[in-house]
Amino acid sequence: MPGSFSPESFPVDEAVPHLKKALSEKGVAILKAPPGSGKTTVVPLRLMNEPWLAGKKIWVLEPRRIAARLAALRMAEMTGTRVGGLAGYHVRMERKAGPETVIEVLTEGILTRRIQSDPMIEETGLVIFDEFHERSIHADLGLALCLEIREVFRNDLKILVMSATMDTEKISALMGNAPVINASGKMFPVEVIYEKPASRPKAMNERIENRVASRIFRAADEKEGDILVFLPGTGEIRKTADILSKSPISEIAEIHQLHGNLSLKDQENAIRPNPSGRRKIVLSTSIAETSLTIEGVRTVIDCGLSRVPRFNPSTGMTSLETVPVSVSSAEQRRGRAGRLAPGRCYRMWPENTNHMLPEFSLPEIKTSDLCPFALEIAMWGASSPSDLRLLDQPQEGAFNQSVNLLKMLGALDKHGLVTDLGREMSKLGVHPRLAAMLIYGKNNGLALTASRIAALIGERDILVSGSEPDEDIRTRLEILEKISKGDKDSRKRADFLRCQRVLETASYLEKQIKCHAGYDSEKTGLLLSVAYPERIAKKRTRGSFLTRSAGGAFLTETSHLADSEYLVIANLAMNANNNASRRNAKIFLATKIDRQDIEKLFGRDIKSEIKTEWNEKTLSVESRKNVSLDALVLEEKIEKRPQQEDVLNAMISGIRKGWPEIFPWTEKAKNLQARAAFLRSRAGFDHLHDISFQTLEKNLDDWLKPYLSGITRADDLKKLDVEAIFMTILGWENSRLLESEAPEKYKTPSGSNLSIDYSAFDGTMTDGHPVLKVKLQEMFGIKATPCIGSKKIPLTLHLLSPASRPIQITMDLENFWKSGYLEVKKELKGRYPRHFWPDDPVNAQATRGPKPRTAQNG
Repeated sequence: MPGSFSPESFPVDEAVPHLKKALSEKGVAILKAPPGSGKTTVVPLRLMNEPWLAGKKIWVLEPRRIAARLAALRMAEMTGTRVGGLAGYHVRMERKAGPETVIEVLTEGILTRRIQSDPMIEETGLVIFDEFHERSIHADLGLALCLEIREVFRNDLKILVMSATMDTEKISALMGNAPVINASGKMFPVEVIYEKPASRPKAMNERIENRVASRIFRAADEKEGDILVFLPGTGEIRKTADILSKSPISEIAEIHQLHGNLSLKDQENAIRPNPSGRRKIVLSTSIAETSLTIEGVRTVIDCGLSRVPRFNPSTGMTSLETVPVSVSSAEQRRGRAGRLAPGRCYRMWPENTNHMLPEFSLPEIKTSDLCPFALEIAMWGASSPSDLRLLDQPQEGAFNQSVNLLKMLGALDKHGLVTDLGREMSKLGVHPRLAAMLIYGKNNGLALTASRIAALIGERDILVSGSEPDEDIRTRLEILEKISKGDKDSRKRADFLRCQRVLETASYLEKQIKCHAGYDSEKTGLLLSVAYPERIAKKRTRGSFLTRSAGGAFLTETSHLADSEYLVIANLAMNANNNASRRNAKIFLATKIDRQDIEKLFGRDIKSEIKTEWNEKTLSVESRKNVSLDALVLEEKIEKRPQQEDVLNAMISGIRKGWPEIFPWTEKAKNLQARAAFLRSRAGFDHLHDISFQTLEKNLDDWLKPYLSGITRADDLKKLDVEAIFMTILGWENSRLLESEAPEKYKTPSGSNLSIDYSAFDGTMTDGHPVLKVKLQEMFGIKATPCIGSKKIPLTLHLLSPASRPIQITMDLENFWKSGYLEVKKELKGRYPRHFWPDDPVNAQATRGPKPRTAQNG
């Protein structure tokens, strides 16, 4: 009877009574059941007539569109009804459900949209999260929202989480110690066959599609039944299918592809048994791990890889990354071979590398773009993710980056609250970047252009693989426009089926924004910059660009965009294998934008400021007026009348960078510094101003700035009277003290005024002595070492020959006359016979040079 459920027994039925009881008493439950046990389709049908449901609907959440469609189709078949009747589905761009629908299968993003629109969800009595182990960010958020709805608004809302492999203890704790029900299911034994370690190095050099095809040929000979092959993505699937179609195996088996880009009919053909009983080989992405039961499969070939989205905060881009499968995913795949009979699972990696596989796949909340998530959080009224009951919290830095982007897009205000634009964006069900662009396009007569750009970004590239590289998104827009008007020539450069999908998606987006007009490819850059405001870039050199956010990006020099003054970039990626390119991202999709459009959109963010700075190359102060948008200098010109204070500050900055070499030290100035340092530490006058190199550098602003008026270059510093400046710093009283306590000169008995050298005294010594370099003859007549200042600090005498060569260093002149002089006299008298060498130097007359022969020579 239509609408009734077949009494056929399913493995999961043993758990159904326990489920009914748990949901009736606790309102929440967790079901762990193996693949193929019937949990996706049987459990909702078994629960739909429970009294506690009270005529309300059941929502079943699936992570993928294909699984949602096929689950609804299977339940319709099992109840003898049509899809959209008792069981229906709602996925992006498509809904088959009506007033009589009791069980509706949704993709997880649809659930979020419904809850945000109607937080009470009063027509729904049970929400089932199927295949929760996949840990999509929408599933995590959807569960958190449902738990809050149950806690705050509706304690009658039932929640069921299901999976074959998941951390039930952690999830149970999150759900308030929800009961965990295990279903053993009916699984036949599956033999697992690994690659031999010795064969791996050679095999790893082969392309994956060649390796997989070879394994398919061997597996087909070894065991009967259909073969399910897991490959990373659609590219590898197509290449493998091409190899198989050209081989003899195509004569004995049908080759099917299974991935999310196929039509519903092609997806059905892949999972249904062949009507004639012909053998099937199904080449699938990880989509076949869960939810879908492909009847007749006796052999699974697992390449051990999966392609998953990974968000890179440094580029702000999500890209697909090929990673090893987790242990739980590998088990899910293996289980597909033991559904109806004993089977085999060929794992294309050595068994001894199993320990390197992660136990579970990383949850998307740790790896994905958090911008849509951050908008949903704000729409819900939560101030941060920690306000929600999430199984895992996102990285704080990545979340904050997403919040900042939403503020830039206008979705959030400066306080992080949702704006009217943000509310409108959230209703469109697309990434906030694209939502902002679609709304701008609608409001500015460019809805069709914006919709096509959004569709192009969301789909695979329409250009045919192998065609001449072209990073310009305008090229793709123009191809779409021609194809939409029936131009067949454009199909040579583009994949027609992909173009059709893009046009269909664009049409769907137009319906979402309720606007179908406005096409102008000349405004591509303007629209794209609404979606990617931080990726506006300015040319540095040909093919090299600097983005508004201070990142580097590059194009091939042959690109027709390489000489564009400004670009806006939609797709770029870092080159992880090239150290030189780590800070430069390669541009894959962009277009040029005019300066006028940049000013039109971001005029409020453009700043005009005068920068007066020190130029280390010219050693001078330069003042420029910059018009900039964050890191981008849009315009720069010399400022002829800078603020004097800015010039002084820049000059001080330059002097500090070049200190002390840049400063015009004179020998007098250096000696003045040394005399002051001597008095401070050696002579005990510590109140004296410190004019050492270190202290002068530290206080440049205080002592030097008053003397820099009119000085803008390092060469101009030569005009400064440094000694006079130092005397001013010391002050009049201290200057007099310096002259009396640390005299610059010493007058010898012969009448010479000789400089006292204080340079050996650096201010750190406590027992140093100034030095007097003097000819020995000029010290005749002095008994003891001369001293200076009130402290009577003796000088260190460097006694010199008549030719000014050193002959003795002493601080004890009296002892020198007694014990050392006679020996010195003998040597000097022979070398300088015309000079005066008395026997009694203490009582002799000092001389400066040779004496007449009448003088006493001893």
